[in-house]
Amino acid sequence: MMSLQQLIASPAWFPDAIYTDRGLLDVYQVGRQLLSDSPFLDQRMTSRSGGRQQAAFTYAELALLAEGFRTDGICFVFHTSFCRSTLMAQALHVDGVSFSLKEPSILLSLAESIRYTRSMQESDKIRVALAAMLRLVTGLVGQNEKAIIKPTNFANNLLPYIADTGAKILLMYSSLRSYLISILKYGERGRAFTRQLYIRLMADCKELGKIEPGQALLQTDLQIAALVWQQQMSLFMEVIDTARRGQIHTLSSDVFGARREAVLAGVFRFFDIPVSGRQLEQVLTGPVFRQHSKSGKMVDDQTILHQTQAISDRYQEELESTLQWAATTMFANRIRVPLPNGLAVPDADGI
Repeated sequence: MMSLQQLIASPAWFPDAIYTDRGLLDVYQVGRQLLSDSPFLDQRMTSRSGGRQQAAFTYAELALLAEGFRTDGICFVFHTSFCRSTLMAQALHVDGVSFSLKEPSILLSLAESIRYTRSMQESDKIRVALAAMLRLVTGLVGQNEKAIIKPTNFANNLLPYIADTGAKILLMYSSLRSYLISILKYGERGRAFTRQLYIRLMADCKELGKIEPGQALLQTDLQIAALVWQQQMSLFMEVIDTARRGQIHTLSSDVFGARREAVLAGVFRFFDIPVSGRQLEQVLTGPVFRQHSKSGKMVDDQTILHQTQAISDRYQEELESTLQWAATTMFANRIRVPLPNGLAVPDADGI
């Protein structure tokens, strides 16, 4: 069993899960290369780690760890899922300049603790635990590197607390139609994914929580997916309305896909990451945009377009009926698409 002091002194021990009611952390031995190579910092990374231990902590020790920690050197990419956010996080990783941490499980674990653990119902405790975990996950980021963290969208309930710190945030999303097509593309896994997320969001959102379980069971998989997308977009709207000027920009997956170079350059500028023209070109022509961001398999844009069109054609009736139904929900009037505070991208008008 490690102490929290030992963990702080050994940044290669990466936090994976937090048990706030027991004062314990699961930590895994990793290195910078494993962090940068892994598309997701969850069990797909920890299965290749150098070992597992547990670290004990008290709330007072977490408070000391969080004290004075600033998010100035951290930027965040929050997202609705299925909107090229993993691709963005990978593209923003430039050796010696910026370091991307993609969906650390510890943030999901903290998000779940906030939802379901009695000891994490106070805002001050949440802020302390969040700051402490952010300090631990960025331990291997170089002093001259900007840390970029892309949480899983299952941890979007952390977004208001991150926004309160003043950190710069990019909010990524797709259109509802594109989101539904992505769910269909993944088959049963996609349909299960939305119901799993729906259960979590019920704990985050009063409106979803008011829907009776029997009524929810009567909704189709795509209707559940539409509610999930709408709740996330509604949360984004709320945070945008209360954020500091210039703190948050939004970006649709369509704009990213159509204006890749201009968008990437714009995000680097927004995050104050000083990349040269040569470094930007290396990212654009390198492996990041030639392989699937999740699987690593080689892909091309034309194949993806054909697959998307095939799904759209096959499920046209189901898609159209769901889109019409979505216009009648409790969230429909709150959401403006495109989202406000869009990232300024030259020649992106009308996309």
